[in-house]
Amino acid sequence: MIPTIPSIGIQFSIAKLYDEPRAYGTESWLIFFESVPLARIAGTQLFHGDTDDMYTFIIAFQSIDGRMISEIQSLVSNHPRFGQFCADPPFVSGPALFREPLTWAGRVRAAGVLEAPDNCVKEAWEIFSKRKE
Repeated sequence: MIPTIPSIGIQFSIAKLYDEPRAYGTESWLIFFESVPLARIAGTQLFHGDTDDMYTFIIAFQSIDGRMISEIQSLVSNHPRFGQFCADPPFVSGPALFREPLTWAGRVRAAGVLEAPDNCVKEAWEIFSKRKE
């Protein structure tokens, strides 16, 4: 992640997600995809990973459009399952976000096309897409 680009981290409690049917990373991304239409966040870079303390899973976004970061936070905050599974605090930014060992998880290209390697991001997107059919 580049510290000079606007960013936000969405924090999920691994302990709260433990009893869900899917892996906590997949479930976290699924909640995100249920919250935010990808077309609204075209041009974002995606990151994720466990925090250093291993109790929290973070999904992070970077975009040169700072308004997009605020919109992501608002949309996710309104998802009923996010309130059930979020960590405390639910969002993180700045130095607290940049010190975490996050890895690149993909990007959202123009028109909301997801480009992600074979990981929990792609798995969650496939689950979400099948639900929409």
